[in-house]
Amino acid sequence: PPPPPAKPPADGPLDPATMTFNIEDHGFQCLVHTSRARKFTAKETDITWVTQFTVDRINIFKQMLARWSGPISAAVYSQDVKSDLKELTPLLDRCDLHIVGASQGLYPVNTLRNVAINNARTDYLLLADVDFVPAAGVHEWLLE
Repeated sequence: PPPPPAKPPADGPLDPATMTFNIEDHGFQCLVHTSRARKFTAKETDITWVTQFTVDRINIFKQMLARWSGPISAAVYSQDVKSDLKELTPLLDRCDLHIVGASQGLYPVNTLRNVAINNARTDYLLLADVDFVPAAGVHEWLLE
């Protein structure tokens, strides 16, 4: 199992100089830094929205975030952690973010998906591409 995730600072951005990246095996070894949501606690019986993306897809991710009221586990593939953190910091209150350091080669969609799944905090998952935006209220409907 992956090491316990770090709690992000109570406020303000993550500091790349103090972030710890761990080598994790999710079907492929990768460097991962996990920050749990600052102000959101998942219930075990809840449903976690699981996705993966790069920061260039942040606007569509924010649209999903506005409509999904449940927990979120998102793997973010980063080629420039310091720069990407500027975009990711506003999400830290609400999302569990798993920042995966980029390696050479193709976009590792399966590895990123596995990182987000393996770090989800609930037994029930809704796996979705970052381009999917749920209908308003779908989280509540699924819990009924």
